[in-house]
Amino acid sequence: MSIIPIPPSEKTAFEHAKNRVILHLKRLLKRTQKQIFIREKTLLDCQNWEDVHHKALLLQSNLYRIKKGLAEITLEDWAEEGKACTLLLDPIKDPKDQVAALFRQARKLRLGIPHSEKQLHLIVNALSAQEELISHVQNINSITALDAFLIAHPSAAPQEHQILIKKFEPTKPYHTYTSESGLSIWVGKNATKNDLLTFHHANGLDWWLHAHNYPGSHVIIRVLRKGEDPDSKTILDAAELALRYSKAKDTHGEGEVTVSQVKFLHRLKGCPGKVQVSKHRVMYIRLDPVRWNRLRGIS
Repeated sequence: MSIIPIPPSEKTAFEHAKNRVILHLKRLLKRTQKQIFIREKTLLDCQNWEDVHHKALLLQSNLYRIKKGLAEITLEDWAEEGKACTLLLDPIKDPKDQVAALFRQARKLRLGIPHSEKQLHLIVNALSAQEELISHVQNINSITALDAFLIAHPSAAPQEHQILIKKFEPTKPYHTYTSESGLSIWVGKNATKNDLLTFHHANGLDWWLHAHNYPGSHVIIRVLRKGEDPDSKTILDAAELALRYSKAKDTHGEGEVTVSQVKFLHRLKGCPGKVQVSKHRVMYIRLDPVRWNRLRGIS
């Protein structure tokens, strides 16, 4: 039985279903392109932090001339050989507070450059993956192959097919979460499922976390590209889950978490879910209710 509804009025049900999937993927592609535009603008704003910092320096050096209530002021810009420049002011705010706010803004923009670059890189990779999916669907030539594709890539299915896909989708041995940076984090459901997760669903480059010296779930951070390590926020999100899904969560809301990669793990025969780790580090964290609620989608 196909998971794709067959419209009886269509001359070729397969072509109709295939075109619906392609149309849906192109809509997702368009959204991603918009996100890239937003991320590029954010990165450009961050890269212009020196302009904001220079404005703050100009105002600071002429602070004695700025009176509360002014909407703008014209100053000589030493960086432009004394050329006059007009800077806008907030007539309501105290001049010192405005200068301090500009310095804070410049610092925030400067520190935001690595994060903005990372986010742009991730969304560009997502765009590339979506383009590959469209190309793959265009080459599908049977309803059976299209069914298999949609089961493997449920997000590629139009909304009306989602319920049917879930009906045919096998139960996964893990819970799925998304980090603040957009990376997938998988959490094993029990000891047997831990074994399936780590040694059958994860790959060697994926990161692996587990409550240190406590029984608990295996936690996997999915790696999108070879050579790309998860950012610190994603690791903290995964460590939070490792502690939450373990006996360690009852130890005053804090504990240690083992961090490694799947390629450094070896299964212990006869002990489902237990592994030997050849290379790892241990990090200490406190459980964070705000992070936990965000991971669960609770605002």
